[in-house]
Amino acid sequence: ERRLYVRSALEAAVEIDLEVVDEHDQPGPVGVSAELIDLSEVALRGLVHPEHRDWFVPQVPVTVRLALCGDRFELTGHVLLAKPAADRGQEVVILFDRPVPRVEDLRRHIGPPP
Repeated sequence: ERRLYVRSALEAAVEIDLEVVDEHDQPGPVGVSAELIDLSEVALRGLVHPEHRDWFVPQVPVTVRLALCGDRFELTGHVLLAKPAADRGQEVVILFDRPVPRVEDLRRHIGPPP
């Protein structure tokens, strides 16, 4: 489904809060920095540090904060995919909940739909 939308490689600050608890009732990490690989109006793909890999599993709910050229977004969604990224950490794909808030503002940064 992500492939139906324009994906752009952009410079952006990305932080992710994981809304999950582990087997010891410890909450998931908040403010996890991610290196943005690409972004569409419905999803993002990024890299997170390997120390967080056990938290990023499919279907885990997340809140993503993005800062794009001074424009800030807070989007909820869930982890769609997580896999090791050859010595660079964990590659994650996060699918945003719909409707995506401020989608028109987001499109201004990534480009119009095809």
